[in-house]
This record gives sequence, C-alpha cells and structure tokens, in this order.
Amino acid sequence: MRRVLFLVLTMILLPGVIFAQTAPDGFGGLKWGTTVEEFKNVTDPPMVELRAQEDNKDFTIGYRRIYSIGKVSCWGMHYTFYKGRLFRVHTSLNVDNVDRESNFRILRESLTMKYGKPKQTPIVLRINPNAKVGMEYNWDLGKVWINLSWNDIDKDGFLTYTYLSIQKEFMRDEKKAAEKTKDHL
Repeated sequence: MRRVLFLVLTMILLPGVIFAQTAPDGFGGLKWGTTVEEFKNVTDPPMVELRAQEDNKDFTIGYRRIYSIGKVSCWGMHYTFYKGRLFRVHTSLNVDNVDRESNFRILRESLTMKYGKPKQTPIVLRINPNAKVGMEYNWDLGKVWINLSWNDIDKDGFLTYTYLSIQKEFMRDEKKAAEKTKDHL
C-alpha cells in the first residue's frame, strides 16, 4: 500500500518539479545586482541617463532605440539601479510600423510557456473603475516579478522585470524617508 501511495504521489508531484522554471538571474546577459560601473563597461554608451535622486542612490539608464527580444521588437530599454545595483529592466512595445498587438501576444505566450499561467488583472480608468482599458499579466517567480501590460486605448504594451530583493530594500528605504519627512510637515 505504501508503495502504491508513493508511486501515485510521485506521478502527481514530479511533473511540476520537472517543468517548473526558476526565476531568471538577470536580463539580457546582465545579472541582477550588476553595478553601474560593470554595466557601463559591458554596454554601449547610453542615449540618456536619468537621475531620480540627488544622492545618486537610484537612477535609470535608458537607451532610445529598437531592440529585439527573440522575434519581438521593443522600443527603448531602461535599466534601473538602486544603490548602484541593477534591479529592474523595462521596455515598451511602442515601435512604429510593427504590429504591437502581435508582439504583445507573442511575449505573453512565450512567458506563459516558460513560467506558467500568469495572474491577470484588468486595467481600469480611475474616473470609471468599470471601464476596462487593458490587461496586466504578472508572473511572481519568488525572486523576480515579471509584468506584461497592454493598454487598449494607446495600443501599447510594456514589459518589466523586477528583482525583488533589491526592490524590497528600495521600498523599505522609501518608507523610512517618508516617516522622517512626515515629522517635518
């Protein structure tokens, strides 16, 4: 009886273990936590560098050109750093003369095949929560969160990979800064 139970449990659990995908350890050949200096040594000079805070703790380096992710064309690539370490990569599907909706569907299907079924959330207008204007697809892979969104009004989509360890540190520090600021209001 124990052997039968073991065999049944193995048949149920093993396929999930075999086909489960682990979270990516980076994006586009760059590992999460890559320093700004390492990043600048292995990439082309950026088209634009946007600093979000004066203390240089976090900022985004953006490239304004067309990129390919497999067969999908994307516009621009934004690499976001916190305390000098890479933790987010963001791109847009807003490429002229390209079927953006098709690009979106290809990405959604590819991500679903690789990481499983995503959590789906409708995007609604703030002024009318009943008016659905798009859809977000989210994959929570433990260490990495992937968001793919589509806006029906703008006919545009976005793909974002976020490394959660550094994201949580960023959010914790933002909360501390807000607490200090509220005391001065």
